[in-house]
Amino acid sequence: MRKTIIFSSTIIGLLFYIIYACTNSNTKAIERQEKKKIIVDTISKKTLIDSAFSSTIKIGTQEWMTEDLKVTEFLNGDHIKRSYSKRDWRLLNNQKKPCYRIINGNYFYNGYALMDKRGLTPEAFKIPTSNDWDILQNFLGGVMPMSKTLANYKWTQIYKDTYIEHTGENTIGFNAKATGCILNTGVYNKGACSFWWTNPKYQSNIPKSLKFYSVGFCSIEYQEEDIIDPEFGSCIRCIKK
Repeated sequence: MRKTIIFSSTIIGLLFYIIYACTNSNTKAIERQEKKKIIVDTISKKTLIDSAFSSTIKIGTQEWMTEDLKVTEFLNGDHIKRSYSKRDWRLLNNQKKPCYRIINGNYFYNGYALMDKRGLTPEAFKIPTSNDWDILQNFLGGVMPMSKTLANYKWTQIYKDTYIEHTGENTIGFNAKATGCILNTGVYNKGACSFWWTNPKYQSNIPKSLKFYSVGFCSIEYQEEDIIDPEFGSCIRCIKK
C-alpha cells in the first residue's frame, strides 16, 4: 500500500511539473513575442518618424523637406486629435483643440496644432517664415517661375476673363502637390494649388500667429499679409534652421 501511495504521489508530482513547465514555456514564448512586437513597433515608428524628416533638398542657401509633414504626435509623444469629417473639425476648433485630418493622403493641421507648446516640428527644422518664402521666390525668379519649378501638377490661372494654362515641372524635386486647404467651416476646399502654414516672423518653433503661402491657383481669396484664423487647415512644409 505504501509503495502505491509513493508511486501515485510521484506520478502526480511529475504531472504537475510537466504542466508547470509547459505553462511557463508558453508564458515565456508569449512574453518573447510581445517583446519582439514592441521592438518591431518601436523600430517601425522610429523609421516612420525618421523618414518624415530625412529627405531634404538644398535650394540656394536653404534646405527644405521634399514632402509635407506627416506626424500624428507632438514632440513629447502626446497624440494629436484626428478629425474624420467637417463636423469633427468644427467641434475640435470650437474647443480650440489641436487636430489634423488626412484627405487623399495629405495631412492638414489646424493652427492650434502649430501653436501648441508641445511642439510639432523637430528641433532641426521650423515652420517657414514669410521671409523664407520670399528668399525662395527671389532665388527661383519670381512667383510664376517658382510655382512651375515647385509644383507637380497643372493649374489654370484666371486673369481678366482669360484662362491661362500652366504646367508644374517639379524640376528640383520639391514635390508640391495640389492639396488645397480646409476652411474654418470644416469644408475641404480642393483646388489646383498648394497651401502651407507660414510663421509671420520666427521667434521660436512655436508660432504665435500664422499666415498662408500658396502656389498654383485656388478659389480662396486672401492676401499674403493676412493673419489666418487658426481654425483653417493647411499642410506644413518644413525648412531647416
